[in-house]
Amino acid sequence: MWQNHKKTKEKKLWKTVIKMIQNYKVITLCGSTRFKEQFFEAQKRLTLEGCIVISVGMFGHAGDEEVWKPGVKEMLDDMHLRKIDMADEIFVINVGGYIGESTRREIAYAQKTGKKVNYLEPVMMKDIYLAGGCFWGTEHYFKQIEGVMETEVGFANGHTENPTYKEVYTDATGHAETVHVRFRPDVVSLEFLLRMFFKAIDPTSLNKQGHDEGTRYRTGIYYSDAEDLPVIEKIFAEEQKKYPQPLVVEKLPLEHFYKAEAYHQNYLEKNPDGYCHLPLSLFEFARQAKDKKAKNAPLT
Repeated sequence: MWQNHKKTKEKKLWKTVIKMIQNYKVITLCGSTRFKEQFFEAQKRLTLEGCIVISVGMFGHAGDEEVWKPGVKEMLDDMHLRKIDMADEIFVINVGGYIGESTRREIAYAQKTGKKVNYLEPVMMKDIYLAGGCFWGTEHYFKQIEGVMETEVGFANGHTENPTYKEVYTDATGHAETVHVRFRPDVVSLEFLLRMFFKAIDPTSLNKQGHDEGTRYRTGIYYSDAEDLPVIEKIFAEEQKKYPQPLVVEKLPLEHFYKAEAYHQNYLEKNPDGYCHLPLSLFEFARQAKDKKAKNAPLT
């Protein structure tokens, strides 16, 4: 009887909390436990601005032996994601640009669920546009690589404006299925990403990758920053030495990029059993790959 009464009180309390939260912006703080002072300052400022602040990283994993007991870390990780579910936005404490592995997972989860991500300090990002055949698999492959912060699929370097997927599928638009990759160059270099790109394509196959055939499936590297060209040329030269025939991968400035329909974004995350021209083993390879030469990698 007492237990039932207790559960009833807990349910009423929870409903009251949910009702209160609905009237305010809810911010979840993420970051390394080493930045406690910055956590407190951010919490104070955001609270004074009228937000409800939930902390994820203040009592995190680093240096706490209890956390590494079987099942505890997994439980905490899941609890952190539930806190992100409650939030309208997340706020990342990234002093000196540092973002640890757990925080990166939380950022990726927040972005996947459509949450706005804010940073205490500006995060330097770079962009590259990669056409590697069907963009469903190519996007999923690059999302596994540490240092890749955002991806979106779309259509590049054709001659029509705002094409639909059905229009591109006819091969009449000149567009290539392409993945826009945003990455942190202090965690993963463009050189490393391009080497990973070549591991996921057949660079001698013209307009065909796997079972997918057509000009929309051509391979290409499209750059938006001319300063990236020397790196691209270097990797091309390295890769060409591996083949007796010339590479057919395009190497061009980005002229146009049009985002594909929402259905195609993060397709394999939404449809784990969906079609993919890449082997599953390649995704695991990407998850394990680390650019050890980058300034802040590997991060822990």
